[in-house]
Amino acid sequence: MKTAILAFVALAAAATAGAQQKAAPRVPLRNLDEMIEMARADLATRLGGKPTEVTLAGWKAVQLPARVLRCEVQKGDEGEPLVAGYQMVLVYKARDYTYYSDTKAVQACPRISAD
Repeated sequence: MKTAILAFVALAAAATAGAQQKAAPRVPLRNLDEMIEMARADLATRLGGKPTEVTLAGWKAVQLPARVLRCEVQKGDEGEPLVAGYQMVLVYKARDYTYYSDTKAVQACPRISAD
């Protein structure tokens, strides 16, 4: 009985440790508002609108390779260093646009062209 309880406790501890490793990446929020405003201004400029017409649908903290954040590739190479940043979804005229930020600059991904 003690062995079964110890095994159960060990499994629970391992499961908890695994869940903690998959927690959301820690990204400093000190300039999130600035990145959102940069993305809104960029989208409005590219599509001929005003930043006030662009709304934020949502955002999340991410840790991705720098090349992914710059929209150079869709997926980084294994072992490539991760960079803290944000993924933001903006809406303009009922259409969603995804932006990535490395907390210093923003990039639309996929790239945006007016249609």
